[in-house]
Amino acid sequence: MKDYFKLRKQFGITERVHYAFDTNKAAKLFSSKVDAEPINIVKVGTGKYYVVELEPHVDKKGQEKAAKIAITIGLSESYQQQLSEAKVSVAKLKPGLKVNVFHSGSSARNYGIKDENVYGGKVQVLGVGNVPYGKPATARHVIAKDYKDAQKKFRDVWNTEEIRYGHFYNALSRMAAFFQAIAAESDGKKVPYGHTCWIWKIIEGPNKGKISYCFISNDDKWEVVYLNKRTEFRLES
Repeated sequence: MKDYFKLRKQFGITERVHYAFDTNKAAKLFSSKVDAEPINIVKVGTGKYYVVELEPHVDKKGQEKAAKIAITIGLSESYQQQLSEAKVSVAKLKPGLKVNVFHSGSSARNYGIKDENVYGGKVQVLGVGNVPYGKPATARHVIAKDYKDAQKKFRDVWNTEEIRYGHFYNALSRMAAFFQAIAAESDGKKVPYGHTCWIWKIIEGPNKGKISYCFISNDDKWEVVYLNKRTEFRLES
C-alpha cells in the first residue's frame, strides 16, 4: 500500500474539506468517524458520487485525520477526473453553450447553499451585455457574442486611452469600465447602464424559459444573484 502522503498527493488532498466516495455505504462509514455535514449526492459528468464535507470548525489537524480515514475507506478514483473534465471557465463561455451553474464560495457556505444548482438545471449562454440595476434581464440586453466581439463592435470605445491603457484593479475591473463606457456613448439609451454580465437562458428545471445572468460585482468577481442571495459560482458542463 502506498504511504499516506503519496496517496494525499495522488488525490489532491492538501487543504480539501470535501471527500468523494463511489458508494453511499463508504460515505456513511466516513461520516460516522468524523465531524461532517450531511452526505450530498453529486452528479459529475457521467458519474454519481457521494460527497462528504467536514464541518467548518474542523481544524487542520482534524482535516489531516479525516484524510487518512477517507483514504483507508477508499476515495473515489474517478471523481477528480470527472470534475476536471466537467469544469467550464467563464473565459470559455460562448453563445449556445449549455452549462450548469452551482453556488460556491464563502457566501454560499454561509447561506447554506454551497454546491446547489442555482437554477435547478442547465442554462444556455446568449452573450454579454449590461443589465440595468434592479431590473430583470432580457435577451435584448445582449450586445455582443463575447468580450472580444464587444471590443470589435465598440472599438472606438475600447481603443480610448482611459479604457485600453488605463490602470485597473484587475481584468474584470477593466471589462466593467469598458461596458459602462459603451453605455455612456448613448447616455444609457441604446445600451443601458448596469451590471456587466454574461446573459443566459434557463433551459431546465422550474425556472425554464427565464433569462438570468452572472455579473461583475463591486468586488470585481463574477457572481450570481438568486432569491436575493449573491454568491460566487462554478460552471460545469
